[in-house]
Amino acid sequence: MLRYCRKEMPDIINAHLAFPSGFIALPAKIAGIPIVCTSHGDDIQVVPEVGYGQRRKKTISLLLRYVLACSSAHTVVSQSMVQDAIRSGSRPDRVRVIHNGVDLLEICTSCTNAKADRELNLRDEDLIILFLGRLHSKKCPMDLIRAFVDVAPKMPNARLVFAGRGEEEKALKAFAEKHQMNGRIEFLGFVSNEMKWWILKRSDIFVLPSIVEGLAITLIEAMACGKAVVVSDIGPSREIVSNGNNGVIVPLHNTAELSQAIVDLLMNRDKRANLGSNARREIGERFDMRITSREYEKLYLDILGGIF
Repeated sequence: MLRYCRKEMPDIINAHLAFPSGFIALPAKIAGIPIVCTSHGDDIQVVPEVGYGQRRKKTISLLLRYVLACSSAHTVVSQSMVQDAIRSGSRPDRVRVIHNGVDLLEICTSCTNAKADRELNLRDEDLIILFLGRLHSKKCPMDLIRAFVDVAPKMPNARLVFAGRGEEEKALKAFAEKHQMNGRIEFLGFVSNEMKWWILKRSDIFVLPSIVEGLAITLIEAMACGKAVVVSDIGPSREIVSNGNNGVIVPLHNTAELSQAIVDLLMNRDKRANLGSNARREIGERFDMRITSREYEKLYLDILGGIF
């Protein structure tokens, strides 16, 4: 890293995440190059009950504190993470919130996938509930599958689709089999970028019942596709979703309210359309990648100009 910095002399190094990438970038300080650390989640957040967060290890916590002390700025992707940044060792005046953004042009030009429709035996009348992301306990996919067991008999055309892989996959499949839901629940595993856009556009509801997030890109993508979303009541999701306006917020781990919210949306096409339209507008106004890019550009110029 030091050889690279002395040879190439970049103006700034932006490390994603603060650890380990920020630690690897430290030699840049010797070459007089400013370091910006960007945190997206588990480098500074800690949720012991689901074994989440690198700071649970004392050695990493100490190294992270040193990295942040050496950094010119520390960006986080949600306002909810500011206190995590400070607890991790950042000075409050060095922390800046820059939201994740999405490429709205890519979303608008991505195509549907009729072949995928056929392979999954989807019918036009099927109502798709989508979970897109890592199947990890921090995202609480088990809460969703438990809620779906209550939804299924009330909504015969409902299908639950899990797109992603992770530690919870085996337990989720076992649960589906135990409750005789194999014909109603699909596990797609890892999906390509093309498949991701297809399943987002094909879905009717997007559900993210997480216990912790930085700022979920999949949630932003679903809303950008004009989908009605249901999320758990956690800080980062509340920064995007306004309950009853552009989505639905339910209490964390409350599967009864989660299932009721899903049934309510599946039974009300107009409500889904209205929430989805408002969601698309919200993303266009606040989470376009061009907005994110301009904010990073301003931060870099402020650092180089000695303002930040």
